[in-house]
Amino acid sequence: MRCSSRSTRLFASISLAWLLATTPVFAGAGAVVAPAVVEAIVRAVQLRLGETATVVVASLEGVRLDRSAVSLVAAPEPAARLGGPVRFVLSDVRPGRPSVRAGEAVATLTVSAPVVRAIRAIARGEEVTASDVTVVTAVIGRQPFGPLLTLDDVVGARARRDLSADTTLTRMDLAPSPLVRAGDVVQARARVGNVEIAAEMIAAQSGSRGDVIRVVNQETRHAARARIAARGEVEVVNVR
Repeated sequence: MRCSSRSTRLFASISLAWLLATTPVFAGAGAVVAPAVVEAIVRAVQLRLGETATVVVASLEGVRLDRSAVSLVAAPEPAARLGGPVRFVLSDVRPGRPSVRAGEAVATLTVSAPVVRAIRAIARGEEVTASDVTVVTAVIGRQPFGPLLTLDDVVGARARRDLSADTTLTRMDLAPSPLVRAGDVVQARARVGNVEIAAEMIAAQSGSRGDVIRVVNQETRHAARARIAARGEVEVVNVR
């Protein structure tokens, strides 16, 4: 029995929807979009910018997805920047198995998040104080994927260039100051199973957010390695 061209087109459309796994969440450029792809991209952006970021996938193109993929993880290309189309590599990641490339997609994103903005002009080399800046929620412009600045990151840093009022501050604008300095008393937290333990310790090294430094218990003199979480706060990663 011969199939009409209309029947062939219908079969192709059904096959595409089945391949991409599902009911579309939106259509762009005539494409059917799998929710799993959108969810993986949103998770990837929030992982890099922070959970406070609101991520909207405005359009999705060039979707290629292995239909056998079960647990999708997305990652932007290394040189990718916000503010334009971003290519994501899609991988199938399952417990106990090596990650396997499952496809790719190009997404145009709208990302909004709390950002730190200058409320007055700040001269090059000037130290930023809490009264110089404010936190507002704004759409993120063209910038690399990476953690957004917080007040802890900004206050105490020095401007690398002259900054006008209403400038949204980025890492390129500031020379950071350490969140923790050697000799500071820090609140150290450690998790043992389901129990969290907190104690005051002394920082033996200086560092910024995410740095792992040595901290010492004043009473026992036991040392530990701890990751800086915020100003005066660390998370113990191992004990010596």
